[in-house]
Amino acid sequence: MYINVYVLFFVILATLGTIALVFLIIFLKRISSLVHKIDTFWDSNSKDISRTIKMLPEVTENVSKMTDNLNLVSETATELAASVIDKKSTIINGLTVIKNILAIIEKLFSRKN
Repeated sequence: MYINVYVLFFVILATLGTIALVFLIIFLKRISSLVHKIDTFWDSNSKDISRTIKMLPEVTENVSKMTDNLNLVSETATELAASVIDKKSTIINGLTVIKNILAIIEKLFSRKN
């Protein structure tokens, strides 16, 4: 009793086809489950998602305004720091002059005694 090569080929091909169909069914079931989860998520959050999308232009405008304000504050702080440094130098120079004057006055009074 011999097995025909064509019959053996068709049996192997049918087995491989069956295995491929089983994997395809499992894959399609998982895809269906994923689509169902996405649909459920979308249904439960559609109002929030829509509200968020509607608010995005306003949010980006506010961020732009805050960035502009931050730039202005930064420039003002830089100018203030430069002004403080200049005033500090002026005050130090004034105190040095006062110190020198007081030193001269002290020398004048110490010579008389």
